Amino acid sequence: EWSKWDLHVHTPNSLFHNYQAKETVDVWERYIKDLESLPSEFKVLGINDYLFIDGYKKVLEYKSLGRLKNIELILPVIELRLAKFCGNAQLKRINFHVIFSNEISSDIIQSQFLNGLSAKYKLDPNCNQQTWGGIITRDNLEALGKAIKGTVPQSELHKYDSDLKEGFNNLNLEVDSIFNLLTNAGQYFSDKYLTCIGKTEWDSFNWSDSSIAEKKSIINSVDIVFTASESIDKFNNAKNKLSDSNVNNLLLDCSDAHNNINSIDKDRIGNCNTWIKANPTFECLKQILYEPEERVKIQETKPEEK
Repeated sequence: EWSKWDLHVHTPNSLFHNYQAKETVDVWERYIKDLESLPSEFKVLGINDYLFIDGYKKVLEYKSLGRLKNIELILPVIELRLAKFCGNAQLKRINFHVIFSNEISSDIIQSQFLNGLSAKYKLDPNCNQQTWGGIITRDNLEALGKAIKGTVPQSELHKYDSDLKEGFNNLNLEVDSIFNLLTNAGQYFSDKYLTCIGKTEWDSFNWSDSSIAEKKSIINSVDIVFTASESIDKFNNAKNKLSDSNVNNLLLDCSDAHNNINSIDKDRIGNCNTWIKANPTFECLKQILYEPEERVKIQETKPEEK
């Protein structure tokens, strides 16, 4: 059966979000009600909270209490930033996503994947002080953000965000280290994850003599490409551009939701036009890799409406 799958939905636990609620209403309760208010064609959600899995765990708690009866499958998604810069003034980073099977517990994802992510930075080029490294936790990200802000002139600090957000904004991971973690723990993750990158950030990576091989390599090394299109026409243009570039064109439209369902912002709950013809299981999601034309449609109305 055809149903809608939105594999990029953030929660109120995300480092960046705009979810709101009235003073007398808990923001999480409002968020869950928004998900429960989705049209009946929505059957699968990918819950995505950047480097952490707390939001996914909380959604599962609501599900275990009898909420979200309209959603048949909830998948954990981890979003990271790659140490690949796009060669423009903004130095946008490529978004990298790992969709895990719901059969893998959040504790295993935490202990065998997230706890293995690490990085190291030397913030002061003139001496060995102001360095940062270690396992990526909220406390350590705050330490990174604080250290970065400590190297900034006082007059510029007003341009910076909280220590935690600045730490995340400056954390970049090598793609090889991510794949190594997934393959080294094969007893847990083998055949139970899919990888994706964000099309918009990838597209900003310049086509130059020095970057063309890397640009093609990164998109062809993942299973799926994500986008949050403003319209069906813009989605089709993006997909055609991938095809013309002779790279992976398995493009899915996602909401990239950071806003409530009634928001006018493009990145809101429910703004997704991906239809997948499959049973609501992770194994059936994997089938789109082999039968994309038969199993994936991007449109507003249900395909093959009987």
